[in-house]
Amino acid sequence: MSLKRAVSDGDKQKKRQLIIDTAAKLFCSNRFKDIKMIDVARAAGMAKGTVFLYFKTKEEVFLELSRQNFSLFFDQANMALEQVLSVGAPRTVEDFIGSLAIILDNLPLMRPLVSISSAILEQNVSYEAALEYKTFLNINLEKTGGFIEQYFQVLKPGYGVKILLWSFSLMIGLQQLAEPSQICQEVLSKADLPHLEMDFQEEFRIIIQTLLIGQGC
Repeated sequence: MSLKRAVSDGDKQKKRQLIIDTAAKLFCSNRFKDIKMIDVARAAGMAKGTVFLYFKTKEEVFLELSRQNFSLFFDQANMALEQVLSVGAPRTVEDFIGSLAIILDNLPLMRPLVSISSAILEQNVSYEAALEYKTFLNINLEKTGGFIEQYFQVLKPGYGVKILLWSFSLMIGLQQLAEPSQICQEVLSKADLPHLEMDFQEEFRIIIQTLLIGQGC
């Protein structure tokens, strides 16, 4: 491979990542439905057509953003679990949940991305993009699930993966309740509806703790 070709491939990867990073910045202050591909292109300093050379749809951009957030999540979870396992430290439900909460706090886009992954992001992507995404998730669920089963040795084989899937499913539901639409936010701020007020972190901790204790952890 020539140096020119290598530089070209490197530039392409940098431009692709710039699109993803730009989408992430826009997603921090905008709802997914309000972000257009032209917005991503303009914010990245590119022509709209250039963005489509790298991603066929807006959903594919955000699906890759979701994959990268999941990658960070799995890496941080594996590191935390391996550290405990390597030194033989006590393995408590409280410490496990605390580490999980810290990881999610470090990844502020994780929750909103997970909440729209299945219902929205996976609906308008190519077969190749969907296969890559699902294969990535499957491999990492198995790896991190294995560490969870070593951490909680009372778990049956395969239940480490189940703990992760239950956590992500819970994340989807709680995120939607904790972040209602603008009109519903206005209703909740003015009306006396205390049972509909949702603290994601608190509810997430309680339910995950209940699930783990139910498995004998």
